[in-house]
Parts: sequence; structure tokens; C-alpha cells
Amino acid sequence: MAHAWGPLHTWQWYFPKLCLGDPEDNYYVDTVTTNKVSVRIMLPPTLMAGATLRVYGPGTTNAGSPDHTWTVTARNQTFTFNPTTVGRYVVRFTSSGHDNLTPYQLIATYY
Repeated sequence: MAHAWGPLHTWQWYFPKLCLGDPEDNYYVDTVTTNKVSVRIMLPPTLMAGATLRVYGPGTTNAGSPDHTWTVTARNQTFTFNPTTVGRYVVRFTSSGHDNLTPYQLIATYY
């Protein structure tokens, strides 16, 4: 799996850019409970084409299937999953678009 940035801190907004030549961004969340995790993403129009959010559970490799896959269909959307076990979950955002100037917004909430 590509290097994941993190951990994402609960209730903290992040403002990354998905630039030309960078097909994906990877983050991680370290859970200490199996309570739900929500990831909210707000995209500029330039990143909507082919936008996908995937979550990989503890021990999953790049070759493995993600635990969850969602197609981003709105510019402001929240995705929720329930961890099956405690540990590190990698959140991967991909898009067929790019934007070197305008960041997207990302926030994770978990307890």
C-alpha cells in the first residue's frame, strides 16, 4: 500500500490537494474501539470525475480488496463504516481529475 499520512485526528479538518500526476491520497485512522467512523469529503468540481473513497482494514495490503468502497456522487458527502476490529484503517481517495490549485476538504470523526 502506498504511504498513508496520519493519523487523522477526530474532528480536525484537512485541506489537501490532488495534483496532476498524483492519482490518490492515503490517510489512516487508528481506532481503539469498534465504534463507527465517519469520513466527510468536500470536493471542488475538478475532482468529481471518477471520485472514489475506499477503506482498508488492519492487515490489508494494496493487493487486497478494500473493506468498503464508495463512489463519491456529491461534492459534500459523508461515508460511515463500523470497524470490525481495533487497529489501523487506511482511507484512500482517488479521482480521475486533478487540481493543482484548489484543495479538497476532509474530516474524520470517531470515538
